[in-house]
Amino acid sequence: MLLESMVVAALSASPLVAHSTDAIPIQEFVRHAQYTASKISPDGRFLALTVQQGDRMALAVLRMRDMQVNRITRLTDRESISAFYWVGPDRLMYTPTSSYTPRCWRSSTSTSARVRSR
Repeated sequence: MLLESMVVAALSASPLVAHSTDAIPIQEFVRHAQYTASKISPDGRFLALTVQQGDRMALAVLRMRDMQVNRITRLTDRESISAFYWVGPDRLMYTPTSSYTPRCWRSSTSTSARVRSR
């Protein structure tokens, strides 16, 4: 009985419904994500992610200790990064694509890049 009284008192003391005066715009729920994939390096020092840049996807590498950009790989001739994989603690392999839309990827050959600590 005491526990039941304490629960009733706690529930009546705190508001059950939170009201907000600031409405969240619908665009926040339907826009495309800025980052589409992320992977931590095998040794945990770097975070690689694909980043939307206009109509192309680039590959960014951040240092985990301070989240500063260490490297950004942008491809030329309207190519985008379609997939990437860590193949060592400081080496990434990525696959470029010649046609990118948010729902369609067409891959070509794989390429690798080394991450250098600054």
